[in-house]
Amino acid sequence: MAPTVPTIDADTCVGCGSCTSVCPAGVIEVSAKKAVVVHPERCISCGHCAAACPAGAISLFDTTPQRLVKLGETAADDFRHLVETRRTVRSFLPDTLSEEYLTELLDVTQHCPSAVNFRPVEYTVLGRAFMHQLGLKIGEAFPSDHPYSFMIKGQGKDGADPLFHGAPHFVLVHAANKGYDPAEDTILAATTLELYAVAKGLGTFWGGLVTMCLEMFPNLKAECGIPDDHKVHCCIAVGKTDTAKEKYRRVVPRVPYPVKYVN
Repeated sequence: MAPTVPTIDADTCVGCGSCTSVCPAGVIEVSAKKAVVVHPERCISCGHCAAACPAGAISLFDTTPQRLVKLGETAADDFRHLVETRRTVRSFLPDTLSEEYLTELLDVTQHCPSAVNFRPVEYTVLGRAFMHQLGLKIGEAFPSDHPYSFMIKGQGKDGADPLFHGAPHFVLVHAANKGYDPAEDTILAATTLELYAVAKGLGTFWGGLVTMCLEMFPNLKAECGIPDDHKVHCCIAVGKTDTAKEKYRRVVPRVPYPVKYVN
């Protein structure tokens, strides 16, 4: 699906800059006290700008996001609210979580579905000091001709952290290359971990760039303590959100997935 560039109502926009601070691609800038789209070609239609806008001046897919609704009175309503309001977070407080707290977060994933209950999922949790060194090594080793080099080669320069975004903890979700569906099992576990963390008021993001880099550089995967016969299928950053920099107020509309019923 082609990205849809946000539309900004200049009359409604208050020029607060909330949209520019959360846009991961630098699509929007504030000029003359109004937000304007300056790099539409970069837009990935994530909806962060529309979700963060306090004035409701930004629309996607020709639909203005509605203000967040109150929590429902049933578990189903609460879960739908959780799914609709979770967002990728890239602004974290430096506060670390205790190992006991992290273990409690991970413990809930023991109840996830697993193909024939093979349960191959394992976790490796990285701390800030290790992440810093790993990020520098990735930035140095990353090929300059790669499409993502403009981001990753800048890792560590002038405080830039495009790989980890200052998250205090980074969970590598991996499994041995055997069994029935190790990839699916890890993704189910990671999704559950993320939603549970969000339900407890934490910020998260999926670290797809790091997953890719650990596949590209087996020596760095080994430095993380991942066994040779394991594959890192996904990574989840976890920490306390810096709400002074990143706060979302609206549910962003989505184009529905195609559905076909065969009776």
